[in-house]
Amino acid sequence: MERIETALESWVRAQLPLYEFMDLEITSVSDGLYQCRVPLGRNTGNHVNTFHAALQFAAAEILGGLIVLSRRSDEKYVPVVKRLDIEYRRPALSDITAEVRFADAQVEVMNAALATDGRYDFELRPVIRDAAGEVVAEATGYYAVRTMEP
Repeated sequence: MERIETALESWVRAQLPLYEFMDLEITSVSDGLYQCRVPLGRNTGNHVNTFHAALQFAAAEILGGLIVLSRRSDEKYVPVVKRLDIEYRRPALSDITAEVRFADAQVEVMNAALATDGRYDFELRPVIRDAAGEVVAEATGYYAVRTMEP
């Protein structure tokens, strides 16, 4: 049986080629933990041999989408980021892991709002860590879930 993370990773990489380019790995969409890993390499490094800031942003940003894509009440709803503020704490000199918590109770609120109003807005506070577990960036993301019109 295929893990939900593997199926979701395949879908994300096919639909959003940036994440294929980054070699994004979705490591968790279970038990309230939403997490992805991105290796430091030719496609993700910058001119000073650290992890590129834009790709750290992309790793943090996808987490809101992973919540919705893995837990939405209906396929017609899609996530969009409205704003993401990020503070880079220190250079990332290794692979990174972006993670955020979103409890099952929050998922229930989201799905109830979608069933009632057809829309839902939420805020997340992703953290990005290097391979040693040190925080390299922190973000605040604002997301909207809307109906995808045919």
